[in-house]
Amino acid sequence: MENHLLQSQTPRLDSREFFYNIISNHSKVENIEQIGVPLFLIEKKNGDTLTALLVDIYIIGDAEILDLMSRYTNIDAIINISMWNNNAISAKEIAREHKIGLFEIKEFMGALNCVSRKAFLNYIPPHEREENKKRNKSAF
Repeated sequence: MENHLLQSQTPRLDSREFFYNIISNHSKVENIEQIGVPLFLIEKKNGDTLTALLVDIYIIGDAEILDLMSRYTNIDAIINISMWNNNAISAKEIAREHKIGLFEIKEFMGALNCVSRKAFLNYIPPHEREENKKRNKSAF
């Protein structure tokens, strides 16, 4: 499959190999296959299949997510691979509205544990759950 990413957005070979290795060793993953330079087909043990787009973009904002979705149709997840990268909350919302999960690598690893597609799309990592609890506590 053709790579529609800019060269600066395409993960390096070592990042793609890292992704392949950690996903193939995930307890909920049956099989992973690289179907293009930035694309992976992930078969989960529960029978679910995900098409994942791996990118290396410093900050994915609204414009970037819309661009990625126009370049790659029929994907289930976008994973921003570098630990230095970040995804804007509004970009995550846009992706979710289109039934696509937008994740950093640690978030994706957690989301793979979700059984339903809805839970996968709405996955909230533990540190965000704690922050949400703190924010919702009353000062009284």
